[in-house]
Amino acid sequence: MVTKLRSCLQVVLVYVIVVTGLMTSNDTSLNVYFDIVTPDLSSSQEDNVTLQCQVLGITLDSDIKVAEYTIFFHQLNQWQTLAQISQGSDHVTSKDGTLFLTKGSTGTALDPTSFIQLTWRRSDFDIADDYRCDVTYYTSDSRESQKVFSKILSREDIFKNLKESPVKTVMGVERANCDSILKSKDIVFQKTLTEIIMSFNASIQELVDETKQLARTNSELIEYLATTKDEKLSQALTLLENSSLELASLKEMMQEKLQRHTVQDVTELEEKLRRQEILIQEMNETLQLNSLNGTTLEASVVGSGEVSWPKGTYALLKPNTGCPTNAKKSWLWKEGYRKYHTESSGNADKYSDDIHLALPVKVIDSSKHFVYLSFCAKDSNYGSSSHWPIGSYCINRVGRHCPAGFKSGGFRINEEKNYYSGTVGGFLLETGPNFYLRFCCRADGSPTTPIILPNGSPFYLSKFGNLCQEVYGMTSTEEYIYLDTDDSNNEDMAFPPHPEGFANNGFQMWMCYYKPN
Repeated sequence: MVTKLRSCLQVVLVYVIVVTGLMTSNDTSLNVYFDIVTPDLSSSQEDNVTLQCQVLGITLDSDIKVAEYTIFFHQLNQWQTLAQISQGSDHVTSKDGTLFLTKGSTGTALDPTSFIQLTWRRSDFDIADDYRCDVTYYTSDSRESQKVFSKILSREDIFKNLKESPVKTVMGVERANCDSILKSKDIVFQKTLTEIIMSFNASIQELVDETKQLARTNSELIEYLATTKDEKLSQALTLLENSSLELASLKEMMQEKLQRHTVQDVTELEEKLRRQEILIQEMNETLQLNSLNGTTLEASVVGSGEVSWPKGTYALLKPNTGCPTNAKKSWLWKEGYRKYHTESSGNADKYSDDIHLALPVKVIDSSKHFVYLSFCAKDSNYGSSSHWPIGSYCINRVGRHCPAGFKSGGFRINEEKNYYSGTVGGFLLETGPNFYLRFCCRADGSPTTPIILPNGSPFYLSKFGNLCQEVYGMTSTEEYIYLDTDDSNNEDMAFPPHPEGFANNGFQMWMCYYKPN
């Protein structure tokens, strides 16, 4: 099942046609090649995408030298450096070197060895961005007078060519297959440790951090249980102590084996950690069936008011009661909203009768139809120490990466093109007539096994699969919202993994609303 799912996810961006970023510049001294290239379909390397910038021609008689290549990506309304190589340096510096391979060099223009190149190890939804290549150059007789030539490669051009290519029909069938797989109950949507070692070295350290956090959690539970006199929990206490000892042993083994970086060692470690997770889950189920001095585990741990929102950057849909309460006062939610301009002719916007989203939700202004989505965002790791628990649910993505344990996906929503007036207020994600609603989703646990989150006030999670994730101390209800997107040349699109819903000549999404018991 995991292999079949991986194939479905790769088809979204692997077979991208060549999209050339040609841009007219006031300086016509250079002819610069800047594009995204698919791998050779006749080879076995079908899971990577390459972005290359290179000088192909000059119009000056004098000799031209390249002083620097720089590739930027566009995020939060500004250009940010992704990779750079300068004259006199023998390697490329990059911001996200764990996600892609880089190479290149400067030198004389037209020299085939003068270029900068980025190759993503695996094509996925995160590659869909705007990119810019700056070439800093000078003539051999004017070293002190440097000039910059820029080229831009737009993600809109990427999707436009993708829609018009023969691959569209094939992708449609594959996407449908992916949707059916994502809805099945037995799916576990996560990369194996073998894949992490092979593709993202940074995730190894993340695994070490999560193991340390699990050990700390076990120690806290042992200390708490030691203060009780309930004989019924003696077996659970012994199980916890043994679990902590085994975790300590596994941590030492993992440190030694990760240094060797062999696939076989990591595979063995993965299996041992999986067995340990099963043991911990059995322990939690045992604790849930017993009482602690007349109170349940749920009331003792969650009701203490000490639970804080997990670490990472993310956003949640804002309920009509306001942003959720937070035990940690070292950070505050940042609030914002997105106003969507939906179809004006025969509009069919709708939502659940008992929806609890922050108001307003649906507005009609001078025959124009609008839908509002409001958010509560956490834009830094400051103030939180715990990770998001395993389970089956989605949250909104903030920034370029998801918190640990999640996979990135989302929707592309096509707003009304005539008299477009969609707007963004406060802290939020993106603007423009084609809005990308990005999510972080996980399916590494059962939705019927309750997870621990702050339960002092209502909040939303996005539904992933057939059931809402159960949360200690909270009652959940399913809600939905439907946006009647633009009828003319509609370009709605879904990128798995994403919450339960669809984006195809209309956008619908299912949400889970939680309120205290």
